[in-house]
Amino acid sequence: MEKLIENIKQNYKELKVTTMKKIKEKTINDIYLIDNKYVVKIYNIDEEKQILASIKTQKRVHDMLGIAPNIILNNEKQIVSKYDNQLYCIQDFVKSEESRIDIIEEVARELFKMHKEFKQFNQDEYKFEKKSKSFDDIKKEILYNFKILDEENVEKEVKNSLKILLSTRLKYLEKYHCEYKPQIYQVIHGDIRLSNIIPQNNKVYFIDFDFVSKGDLLFEIGCAAMLISNYDLHNVKRFLQVYNSFSDLEKYDNNLIFTNLLSYYVQSSFPIRLLGKIENKALKEMIDGRINCLEFCNNFLESER
Repeated sequence: MEKLIENIKQNYKELKVTTMKKIKEKTINDIYLIDNKYVVKIYNIDEEKQILASIKTQKRVHDMLGIAPNIILNNEKQIVSKYDNQLYCIQDFVKSEESRIDIIEEVARELFKMHKEFKQFNQDEYKFEKKSKSFDDIKKEILYNFKILDEENVEKEVKNSLKILLSTRLKYLEKYHCEYKPQIYQVIHGDIRLSNIIPQNNKVYFIDFDFVSKGDLLFEIGCAAMLISNYDLHNVKRFLQVYNSFSDLEKYDNNLIFTNLLSYYVQSSFPIRLLGKIENKALKEMIDGRINCLEFCNNFLESER
């Protein structure tokens, strides 16, 4: 840590560093807190293009909308610095505070504004993989995963949860004859959830732009509505109503959003590919989370009939 502190002092001469501690132990990137004022986030350099795109996006969201922590520029007026063959950036530390704002309405409103700004960004700067999967391909993959699961040496509790997940995917595949064919691609945040929303001073801040990409817009809207509302059907519908209320042009139909979201979860093999790569407890939590998402999407679509 001493070497990192010295590096920061050299690259950010206007910053006074007196204390620094590591926070958020279980994350992809190492994160440190400086004097309860700044956050230092260290990245592996192997995905430099994605890293720069994510940090640049956060900086632009701050400058244009004021709803993301500011990125501190180094002595060379750059958004990142180098340290031991890694990249790091420094940003303002935004502390969560109790607020009287309606977080459902506030996040829906600010997410719409952020998506509107994203449409103006240079799409070529972002990672993009156009995805689609037919009914037959999804079914073939689910049945193959059942076979793989039977052959793998997996802890009983995890295996049982995975079988429930696969069975749930297969059930809704057949019920809705799912095909995953996203209709609207644009730059999206990629990870809108409660832990990435910080309420402060009667507004919200979006953090963790690591997964920003050119992706499925309807997925982000539906997933954000579900997660920010904590799987509450009434609040999900309220979130979508508020989001759509700010658009003077296209309104996104609730059924379309959640049919797309359900199709995404039905076709996705995550987190099966993480077998043997992470602890069983964490894996089971991810599996159970996916099952909850599938069941909620079905409940939402049933409620709209």
